[in-house]
Amino acid sequence: FYYSISRFFGKMQKVLESGLQKSTAEENAAALTENYSIDRNEAGSFLTKNKDRELEEPKLDLSHNQIAEIIDTAFYNMAQLTHLNLSSNRLTVISCNLFAPLVNLERLLVRDNCIETIDVDSFSTLVKLNELDLAKNRLSSVSDKLFEKLTNLSILLLSSNRITGIERCAFANLTNIKELDVSD
Repeated sequence: FYYSISRFFGKMQKVLESGLQKSTAEENAAALTENYSIDRNEAGSFLTKNKDRELEEPKLDLSHNQIAEIIDTAFYNMAQLTHLNLSSNRLTVISCNLFAPLVNLERLLVRDNCIETIDVDSFSTLVKLNELDLAKNRLSSVSDKLFEKLTNLSILLLSSNRITGIERCAFANLTNIKELDVSD
């Protein structure tokens, strides 16, 4: 089963279409009842079913690609997604609406990118999020509103960033936090 990601990345559409079949929103949602991975691919690669492990939760692994930008509607109709890995790409910004549809997301990995800016409401709909990995980016400050709605968060990794300022109440609502790493 091939799962179209061309709607995810408008700028990559021409390159990816040669290896993908177009899917409807319903087919996209159905595809996420299985695990797929397109990690470590060159442009033109396609998703493959993850056959080496039992299905536990809908996961999407887009790590180790050269993704520089993701449009705000990329994850539309993917509310059932529980794990998203965007690590080791070239992202620089996380916009406020990017993750909005992902209300069931429990694990978000965005480490090893070039992220300098995260809109203050970027994570506001991710109330089920348990793990957030933003390590190895270029963040310079942490706003007191950034993690405000993430009351279920138990792991927050911010290590190896360029953080020079953390607002006083930045972690105040993280009542379930077990691991917090802001080390260099």
